[in-house]
Amino acid sequence: MDRFTVLKIESGGYRVKKNAAPESKWFVWFDYVIEPDEHVSGVAVQIGPDPDDSTKRWFEDIARGIQLETARIAELKQRELFGIRITIRKVISHDIDTSPRGCESAGRQLVYDFLLPLATQVRNSDA
Repeated sequence: MDRFTVLKIESGGYRVKKNAAPESKWFVWFDYVIEPDEHVSGVAVQIGPDPDDSTKRWFEDIARGIQLETARIAELKQRELFGIRITIRKVISHDIDTSPRGCESAGRQLVYDFLLPLATQVRNSDA
């Protein structure tokens, strides 16, 4: 299995839209940090300090999506992600258009849109 990690810190905001129509209603936006952490065996997902109610409400769904997708990548693509910490600092939601399934999907998509492009393959002797 190929092993991948991140070598630098990446942060930003991730906005996910519900559909592609011109009047799209978004269902979740969250602020994240992806960083290397040599004490983590895989990918650790944590909530940021002093989370507000929206962040507390939706964090677990986003984290579940990240964990499920990293496991799927390991199983199907034979790529192990390790030594990575992702912090979800703030979640902004919509009263109607935010859902557990949507947040899980957003977590999965974060892996593809931001984590995988940032990841660097590590030779076994480097790990």
